[in-house]
Amino acid sequence: MKVQPVSHKLLSTLETNLLASTPSIKGQSIIVATSGGPDSTALLYSLVNLSKPFNLEILAAFFDHGLANPLYENVDRVKEITKMLSVNLLTGFGNAPRLAQSKRLSLEEACRQLRYDFLIKSACTMGSSIIALGHTEDDQTETILLNLIRGSGLNGLTGMKPLTLRHEQESKNQIWLFRPLLGIKHSETIACCKENDLSPITDQSNSNTKFIRNRIRTHIIPELKKINPSINQAFKKLSTSLELDRMFIFDTSRKIFEETTSVNAHSISLDKGVLRNIDPALQNRILQM
Repeated sequence: MKVQPVSHKLLSTLETNLLASTPSIKGQSIIVATSGGPDSTALLYSLVNLSKPFNLEILAAFFDHGLANPLYENVDRVKEITKMLSVNLLTGFGNAPRLAQSKRLSLEEACRQLRYDFLIKSACTMGSSIIALGHTEDDQTETILLNLIRGSGLNGLTGMKPLTLRHEQESKNQIWLFRPLLGIKHSETIACCKENDLSPITDQSNSNTKFIRNRIRTHIIPELKKINPSINQAFKKLSTSLELDRMFIFDTSRKIFEETTSVNAHSISLDKGVLRNIDPALQNRILQM
């Protein structure tokens, strides 16, 4: 069967990212975070189609955040999608409202914490070291804006990375978060699903303005697009430029740290005299190491 245009673009993008990934993803087991929405469904479809040439084991993982609304979280629809794609599905459940109340978190942050805990534990249980996430370039723009509003430094303003290493404390495992769709538009994941009759869930929670990200998505970004229709590309350019600055500052700070500190099993000693003569931009980085 001929691969449709948008699906071909997703597969080509994903193949390029798989080939370029360090560590190598070939022959790995991958947990795909799956909500049933267009982004994660298109990602799951693409990885399944590339599983044979890259010798991948693909597992889907769905987490119910306890929001008690089938329009937000529909495990039955996710089961239909994974059955159609012949993928095994892992499921989990949490109570985000209760966690938000007990820990004084926003509901959005409580959902994120529970979801990532589930994904990492699922990866450890299944012997996988890679979790694939369906973040798109639209999500990247929202993330950078959100970090800007929160007063983030360079780390936040460079946005999400294609590969991020996480350490699982209990098992001491290293888990990689893999985001291969950061160069793909949300509209393209919708088109991919349409081309392949996947019928993803339309997540009604995206219009819930209790979530800060949704207010950015529905109110702020449309206004920015009136000023610059290519706002995603503008933020991508900003992220790329700031990442070069971030890496230079990090590498320079690490070199100074190694030259001016002594480390033993119980403490780290830093030469205050040397630190005082270093530029403040580097001082903060050195102290964070």
